[in-house]
Amino acid sequence: MKNIETQHATKTLGFKILRYEFGMDTKWWINTRFAQNQTEMKKLIKTLALFLTLIATELFGQTEQNLIVNFQKGALKNDSIDRNISDLRLYFPLVTRIDSNTCIGLDSFTNNWYSKYLRAMNEAVLCEGNLSKATYRFTWLRTFDNPIVIRIEKENDSVSLFYKMTNGAGGYEPGEIVIDNKKKLALNDWESFIDLVDLCRFWTSMPCERFEGGLDGSQWILEGATKEYYQVVDKWSPSEGAYYDCCNFLIELTDLKLSKDKKY
Repeated sequence: MKNIETQHATKTLGFKILRYEFGMDTKWWINTRFAQNQTEMKKLIKTLALFLTLIATELFGQTEQNLIVNFQKGALKNDSIDRNISDLRLYFPLVTRIDSNTCIGLDSFTNNWYSKYLRAMNEAVLCEGNLSKATYRFTWLRTFDNPIVIRIEKENDSVSLFYKMTNGAGGYEPGEIVIDNKKKLALNDWESFIDLVDLCRFWTSMPCERFEGGLDGSQWILEGATKEYYQVVDKWSPSEGAYYDCCNFLIELTDLKLSKDKKY
C-alpha cells in the first residue's frame, strides 16, 4: 500500500513538474510571439499609411504630404522684371524627407547649382509667398548648350509666356541673357498644358525620384506655384513619356528655333 502511494506521489509530482515546465515554455513562446507581432504590426501600419497616402494622391491629387505649403504672408510679384536676388538665396526648398523612400525638395548641391542659373536670368523665387497668379516654370539645363527658362502664367483669363536664354552652358557657367521675350497665349493653350500636367501626375510626383542622373545630358526641372501650393520635379534627360510631353509643350510654345539634336 505504501509503495502504491509512493508511486502515485512520484507520478503526480512528475506531472506537476512537466506541467510547470510546459507552462513556462508556453508563456515564453506567447510573449515572444506577441513582441514579434507588435513589430510586424507597426511595419504593417506604416506600410498601410504610405499606401493610403499614395491612393489619396492618385484619387484627389493634392495632399499635405506631397505639396509644399507657402509660408510667407506677403504677396510675391512674379513677372520678368529684374530681381537682384542675393547670391546666397536658394530658389528651391531644401530636401525634406517624408520617410526613407520619399522626400520633397532638392539637396544643397543641386539647389545651389540650379539657383545660380535662375539668378543669372533674373527670375523670381516661386517657393515662397502667396502668388497672385498660377505659375509654372520649366528650367532646361543642357550640359553643352545654352540654358533656357520658360515660364507660363495665368491670372484670371489672361495667359502669358516668358522665355529666356543665356549664352552659357548648363554644365558650366550661366553666362548672360541673350533672349528675354514675352508673348500672350490663348486660354486653350493653358488648358492644354494643364491637361499634360495632370497626365504626368506632376502634383503627386515625389521629387526623390530625381536620383537617376548620368554623365552629361540635361536636367528638366519643372516648378508649379499657386496661391497655396508649390511643387518641383527634376528629371534627367527624358526623351519620351508624359513628363517629356509636358515640358516639351512649353518649348514648342516659344519662338525658339531648336534643331532635333539640341532637344535632349
